[in-house]
Formats: sequence, C-alpha cells, structure tokens
Amino acid sequence: MKRSSATIRICLGLTAMTVSIVMLAVIIGLVPDGTQEILHRRATLCETIAIKSTILVRHDDTEGIKAGLKAILARNPDMLSAGIRHADGTLLVEAGPHSAYWMDAKADPTSGTHMSVPIHSGGAEWGDLEARFAPVTKSGGILGHGGRLGLFVGALCFVANFFYLRRVLKHLDPSRAVPDRVRDALNTLAEGVVVIDSEERIMLANESFSRAFGLGIDNLVGCTLSMLSWTKKNDRQPLTKSPWSDSLKNGTKTTGDVLEMTSQEGEVRTLLVNCAPIFSGNGTTQGVLASFDDITPLEKKKAELRQMLLLLQKSSDEIKVQNEELERLANVDPLTSCLNRRSFFERFAKLWKIAETSDGCIACIMLDIDHFKSVNDNHGHAVGDEVIKSLAGIVHSTIGKHDLACRYGGEEFCIVMPNAGTAAAADLAERIRFQVENTSVEGLTITSSFGVASLEMSVPDPEALVDLADQALYAAKKSGRNRVVTADNIATVSVQSEDADPRSEAGDQASASIPFDAVTALFSALAYRDHGTAEHSRRVADLAVALSDGLMSSRERYILEVAALLHDIGKIGVPDAILLKPGPLTSDEWELMRAHDRIGTQIIATSFKCEPLKEIVRTHHAFYGDVDRQPGLPVGTDIPLGARILTICDSYDAIVSDRVYRKARSREEAFQELRRCAGSQFDPVLVERLIEVLTAASPSGECDARTAASSEAIGMARQVAPLMTAVKDSDLEGVRTFAEQVGSFANKEGMTALADRAVKLEASLGADSDLLEMLGTAHELLDLCKTTQRNCLDATRETADVVE
Repeated sequence: MKRSSATIRICLGLTAMTVSIVMLAVIIGLVPDGTQEILHRRATLCETIAIKSTILVRHDDTEGIKAGLKAILARNPDMLSAGIRHADGTLLVEAGPHSAYWMDAKADPTSGTHMSVPIHSGGAEWGDLEARFAPVTKSGGILGHGGRLGLFVGALCFVANFFYLRRVLKHLDPSRAVPDRVRDALNTLAEGVVVIDSEERIMLANESFSRAFGLGIDNLVGCTLSMLSWTKKNDRQPLTKSPWSDSLKNGTKTTGDVLEMTSQEGEVRTLLVNCAPIFSGNGTTQGVLASFDDITPLEKKKAELRQMLLLLQKSSDEIKVQNEELERLANVDPLTSCLNRRSFFERFAKLWKIAETSDGCIACIMLDIDHFKSVNDNHGHAVGDEVIKSLAGIVHSTIGKHDLACRYGGEEFCIVMPNAGTAAAADLAERIRFQVENTSVEGLTITSSFGVASLEMSVPDPEALVDLADQALYAAKKSGRNRVVTADNIATVSVQSEDADPRSEAGDQASASIPFDAVTALFSALAYRDHGTAEHSRRVADLAVALSDGLMSSRERYILEVAALLHDIGKIGVPDAILLKPGPLTSDEWELMRAHDRIGTQIIATSFKCEPLKEIVRTHHAFYGDVDRQPGLPVGTDIPLGARILTICDSYDAIVSDRVYRKARSREEAFQELRRCAGSQFDPVLVERLIEVLTAASPSGECDARTAASSEAIGMARQVAPLMTAVKDSDLEGVRTFAEQVGSFANKEGMTALADRAVKLEASLGADSDLLEMLGTAHELLDLCKTTQRNCLDATRETADVVE
C-alpha cells in the first residue's frame, strides 16, 4: 500500500490535535449550549403570554384569550398547544388539541415540552397558562453543535496547514535542499543511494532506490530504513542487525554486505550494500550514506552457473564411475573373471618390487587343464568353456584375497602369491588339483597339472619367475600330468613321455629383463599421443598371445606380447600433420610414416637390452616369401616366429578396423585377404592357425566388435577428462586445447556427434564468449560421452551374460 506524503501526514496530525482541543472545550462547557437557549426562549414566551392573559382575565375576555393563544400558536411552530386552566382544574380556553397533548400535568417544566405559568387575579392565583412544546432536538443530529464546530475547525485547519506546510517544508526537506544538479547526478546512478539521519530515518533517496522498492521518493522520505522489507540472504530470515546500524553505532564504513529485499510488487531482489558514516562539525555521527547495488541479475547468473557446474560434476562423476567399470572389465577375462595378462603383469610388477625392497618372498603357480584339446574336439567349444569356468571358479574360491589369478592363455592359468614360499605355493596347488580332480563338468572328469616356483630360487625378475614355473608345469605334464611339480625338483621328475616340447627354445638373449612398468610407461605415452594406435596395439597383442599359445614358451610369449604392444611406438616421432591426417597419405608422407619402424626399433633397443624383442619389432614387416621386397630382412622361417605372428595379427586388425580413409571390412573378408597373401607376405601355417583361433573364440565376431567399442569408450573418457578439468577451472585456453584434441580423436574414431560438440565448444570460446553457453555445450559433450560409455557397458555386460 502506498504511503501518504510527509506534508499530508503532518497536516493530518495537526488537524487531529486541533479538533481534539475544540471537542474538549465543548465537553467542559466553554462553548455555549443551544438547548439552553431554546428553553430560555420558551420560558420567556410563556411569561409574556401569562401577563397578557392576566389582563384579559380581569376583563373576563375569554374570547380574546383564545384568539391570542391561537395567534401565538400560529407564529411559533414548535408550540403544539396552549390552554388556560382555572384553579379548580377546569380547562377554560385551549388553542390546538391541548387536552390530547397535555398528557402529564406533573411533567418537569424545565424539560422544555410542558411549561406552566401561574395567572393571578385580585392578588390570588386564579389559574395557570399551560403550553405544550415539541421536544428539543439536538442541533446537527449525531454530531451536535460541538461536532459541527469540530468538523468546521478541522477542515479549515487541514486546508490552511496543508498549503502552509507545503511551502514551509520546501525549506525543511533535506532532499529539496540538495541542488537539482546534484539530485540529477544521483538519479543517473544505477545503484540506489540513501541518506539517513541518526534515527535511521530516510532523509534523501535517489530514483534507483525508489524503483527497487516500488515506492515514490516522497513516500520514502521520513521512513525508517530498517523498517523496510529486508531479509538475510539465503535463509530469508528478517534482518536483525543492519550494516547502516553498525556504521551509525561505530562510525566506520561497512562494505560488501549482501541483503535481500521484497518490493511492493512482491519481487525479491538481491542488493550489495556499502555504508559510510556522515560526521557533524564536532565529529559525532550525524547520519549514514548508504549505496545499494542491485546484483539480482548477477546472482541469478551465478545460480545458473552453480547449477550447470553441479550438472557437469554429476555427469563427470558418472563418467568416472562408468570408466572405472570399463577399465575393470578391460582388465579381466570375460569368461573367467580372472585378470588378463596386461593387468596381471602390472600388478605382479608392483608385488615384485615390494618383495624385493622388504626382503620378502613371492611364489608363482602355472597350471593348465590336461588334454583340453580333446575336450574341445570331442565335446565342442561350449563344453570347453564350461570346463575353463569350472577351473577358474575353483581357483577363485581357493586362493587368498591378496593373491593374483590370471588367465594366462587358452586353458592356462597363473597364480601369484605374495609373502609365500615354494612350500605354501605347492600346498595351494595341491588343494586346487584335488578339487579339480573331484569335480565333474558336463559329465566329464578333468585333471590339471601345476608348476611352482618362488623367489627362493633366485630368479632375476617376474618374467623369469613365471618362465621357471612354466618349465615346472611342462615337467609335470611330461611326468604323467595331474600333479604338482616345483621348479627345484624338475631334475628329479620321472619323464613318462619323450615327446619333444612343441614350443620353441628361448635363447640366452631372451633372459634379459623387460620391466613391465617400463612397458606400461611407453604404452601410456603412445596412448596419449594417439589413442587409436594404442588400442590397435592392444588388440594386436591379444591376438598374438592367443596365436602363440602352444608355440612358444611363457618367456617368449611375454616378449612377443611386449613387442606387439610397442610395435608402433615409433609413431611418437611422426608429425601430427601426418599421424592425425584425416585423409589418405601422399607418397612423401608414407615415406615419413614408414620411418616410424626405424624410430620404434631404436626406442626399444635403448629402453630394453633384449635382442629378441628388438628383432621381432625390426623384422615384423619382412615378407615371408618375397626376397626382393625388402632387402636386408630375413625371409621364410628365418624370420623370428614372434615377428611372423606379429605381422599377421597386425594386418588382420588393420583390415577389420575403421580408418579415416576407409571403413572396416568384415572378418570373412579379412580371412580372404590373409589367405590371398599367405606364402608371399605371411606364413601360411600361421594364417590358418589364426583363423582357427579366432573362429573358435568367437564364431560370429561380435565380441571383437564390442571389445573395440569398449576401447573407444575408454579412450574417449580419457580424452574428455582433462577437458572437464579445464572447464571446471575456467581455464579457457585449456578448454580450447583439449576440445581440439577431443575433436581430433572423435573424427579419427568416427564419432561424428562428439566431434560436432567439440567444434561447437571451441566456437563458444570467442572474444564475447558466454561462460554459461560454454558450460552448456560442455554438458552436451559430457552427456554424449556418458551415453556412449553406457551403451558400451551394456554391450559388455551382454557379452558376459552370453559367455556365462
């Protein structure tokens, strides 16, 4: 409700005070009463009539009396009747219906309605003059004489005071004392400005403050500032202590206080309040100058930004959780839930370092299923998978919570036991062997063989320990299977089979140590430079390990796996313009690209003193049957077995994977291409073996596609993670850099929608960029990443369900 002006409020106060004084005067009788005047006039009239009637009575002039009474009655409207009554009670003369009106002869003659005056004749009372009057009416109705007087005085005072005060207050109103040019300057300010006195009354306010509250300046002047609708920010509680009160009390400035106010229209606005005291000549605080900066739009923007950041954080957290699950799934074998080889080697390396630094012990068990090939051949791969799962279940239920279990090959497993020696490992192996022997799977009874080795046997590195356990496993198989053999008892084992070991012999150079943490570091550098190449190398390594099963010793397979992971490490030295080029390469660019083989060989030679590893990488592009194709490289079986395996696996994955210049081809088309080049480029025996391995592992090839999709999702999350960090830190330059990297990755992986969002994010970082728009685009990008991950997780879970 709008407040009245200060002039009107003062006028109303003065008028009310004046009227109250007048009414008090009326009450105590200082103002004449009109009723008494009427009664006095009636009494005088009756006395006059009585005197005249006395004269006429002496002359016995009854008719004269009657005529006189009628004449008087006609001239006095408030006289209702009159009569002359003899002393004996006889009504001698009457004017008007006196008998009817004169009802109460005992009425009080002072009441004003019944008056009686005696008439004398001959010195004695002859009779009475009786007059009946209308009741005396209070003057002015309800208000009465005093009320009418009060109204008159009040109205006159209000009008007179209004014009007088309006003129006088022009000289007393502080806001009017301010020069117009100063007032105009204050009104041009976007922030509200108020001057209050020592009682917190508003003495001056500019238009900005007036608009914020929805009140006119005249209505604000004189109000107490603290009585307006102020609340604390956030909790919306009424304000109990204001910054201007503190400034008045302490005589100090207050800055940066944020308050909320509710305007006359009910709109809540947020104001930034600064106050400065105004001092008098003697140094006392006379008032306060307060400024009110309306930061409502800024607060709304901040609220939107906070909400968007919360959404970004939520999406980022969901992506992190999903990525952790993808990473976990990528680290385990889907059939057995055992660790895969790379995850196993990473964790084994850490346990090995702990054992070395603490002079502890560590043991390794290698085991596989006896005559497993006959299970697959006679009962099918589905039954074979059930046998493998059964063995894995026994292993999981038997090992300790700190032990590592890895599916090392097709039907081969490796167990690492920290803080355990040969005896403890042999005991665990025997318990597993016993359970396997007494477990039936699909109506089949199976057995398993075990090889045990430990750090007690003075091995130099984890790979050597695994290789030593693998040799003990081979001894267990040669001595009749279904038994446990420790590496220190290999020489005493009775050999029942003289069949030669189909696996190749590792030369002396194979004993050089290849720390897997160093391998991981190089592989991570490659993944950072080009995720697609790293994922290709990961898939090639998986294929190479599967293809080499039964053809190479454990040590040789480890070297082959490292070679497959790092065979493209030389691409680190290839310029981005060529490495990340979205279209086909020119002949000159191909020459530069081919140089990566030489660069990779040099990196591996200097990083690892392992000649077989270097030779696999150096010769893996050698043609099996074409001597003239690449002079200086071996041909045929002179090419190391690992190199022959690597080149086939490398070519197969390249054929079935998308490239920027062509789409992926089907697995059947890849098989045809490998067979077409068998004998010239590839070892024909190994080509057929790879086809057999792939067909047995996944008849439809769907698992391969899902694994590739999962790798893409993990790579995408790794690319997006630093981008989101830059977004949350408002590092616009970092956002630009990482958005470009995400776009490049998305284009290379064929993720068009993600690439479009990355381009849109870059475009939102112009000179007039809006932070909220940038965050919105980043949120869209995160949602795409999250959806892609979720789809990959669903596909991976479906694969696991099918396998189970």
